[in-house]
Amino acid sequence: MKTSTACPKCSGQITLWHGLRAPTPFRIRCVRCRAKLRVRLPGLTAAFAMICLLALVLGGYLGCLIVMRRWTEAGVLGVAVLAGWLAFELVGGMVLFTYARFTVVDPKTEAMQKTQPVFSRAKE
Repeated sequence: MKTSTACPKCSGQITLWHGLRAPTPFRIRCVRCRAKLRVRLPGLTAAFAMICLLALVLGGYLGCLIVMRRWTEAGVLGVAVLAGWLAFELVGGMVLFTYARFTVVDPKTEAMQKTQPVFSRAKE
């Protein structure tokens, strides 16, 4: 398993720490040239959706434990969730750096995609 990869634009090293600091698993910024990099990995969107669903369920259960004032169970679950999250971040980062493909995001193309309408009306 790799913990770093080369930037496709400047060949600078992007390490696991930079991947952990990224706000989403879909975009990473190179620390050397500041280029936006898109992460391509089959199944990444589905995995991210499942993780969000799991976090929602565990958060709801933790909230119920807190409302019912079951402090011991809530504390144990909170610590277990934090430890699991940290382990998942580390393993997930290593999987991304080992199997994912990083491509440079073209700012002109990205700006055009944001300004184009999602649908177009037929002329009446």
